[in-house]
Amino acid sequence: MYGIQYILYPDNHFESKFVHCTGIDYGRGTYDQRWRKMVFTFDSIPPQQLSITCINNSPSDSLQIIALNAYDSSQCMTCYYMVKDELIRTDSNQFALGVFQDTLNIKCAGQSVQTLILDSPACSVYELYLPSVWVTYSSPGELLLQRESKNLYSQTYFNRDENKEKPWKKGKKRKGKNYYALIKKEN
Repeated sequence: MYGIQYILYPDNHFESKFVHCTGIDYGRGTYDQRWRKMVFTFDSIPPQQLSITCINNSPSDSLQIIALNAYDSSQCMTCYYMVKDELIRTDSNQFALGVFQDTLNIKCAGQSVQTLILDSPACSVYELYLPSVWVTYSSPGELLLQRESKNLYSQTYFNRDENKEKPWKKGKKRKGKNYYALIKKEN
């Protein structure tokens, strides 16, 4: 259900990917390996923006929409298309233009992301880059890991007990550790 991966590059840059139940959190930055510590300094990553481009403007009696993920250009599989309040069911992203009156609403992951005005069939293929609602980007900051052994690092964290049924424990500070293993990836 949860997993975090750091990819370390020889030039002291890294990329991270934290997969959790509500999505993915991406990060990148620089790292510094000191005697018994490893420090990750996260850079600011601007969130991906919605963009739409006409990639084929030859007149046609059909319309094609290529919906792609703005982060990695993979194809979006969760999009559906509506004219007014009527859902268009299709197995592909190809539509006959005679079906439309003037606007096409594109919805991905349940949120309305784009409205195309189809006043003339001037564009036959649109490329649509969509930011994902399940992708976030790590905030700038530092992560300090302590070395436990040759390839094992840990991060100490603290939290307070919120147990309301046993009031004598409420607010008690507890200590825990997250462990990270360095694994060399063979090409």
